[in-house]
Amino acid sequence: MKTQIKKTAVLGLLALMTSLGMNAQQGHRKGPRQERAQQKENLAPAQQAALQAKKMTLALDLNSKQQKAVESLFMAQANERESMRSDRDNKKEVAHKERPSKEERYERNMAQLDKKIAHKTAMKDILTEDQFKKWEKEMDLRTHKKEQRNGQKRRQLGQANSPRN
Repeated sequence: MKTQIKKTAVLGLLALMTSLGMNAQQGHRKGPRQERAQQKENLAPAQQAALQAKKMTLALDLNSKQQKAVESLFMAQANERESMRSDRDNKKEVAHKERPSKEERYERNMAQLDKKIAHKTAMKDILTEDQFKKWEKEMDLRTHKKEQRNGQKRRQLGQANSPRN
């Protein structure tokens, strides 16, 4: 009887260790989303802007004038992203990890919202009314998908961090 209990306990431990090992290995894998982000980081800002403009041209049927205007807008954004990335990397090397203050977070959020408003205004000037409506719809869809993904991640993290009964 005792040997049966020992065998069951050993098998249970073995199964638990195997499943934990498999979960640990999955964390090191990169999914397609991370791979695309990595590839995008490796592109020059001009290449990123050109790709975005071409995709938008296909989606919204832009004329050549609109395409050039959109590409210059995307070029400015890509250059800004590149400079922000290098600033962030420099701060990582120099600074010790301090959380930004409430005032700094507020300022960062306000700056981000100002950029979004300026981008939306610029797109409204470039696109026709129908194109702009289609673009807004696509942006809303992207935002919704992103919120769903973030919600799923939070739920998964919440489940992983919650004590098990």
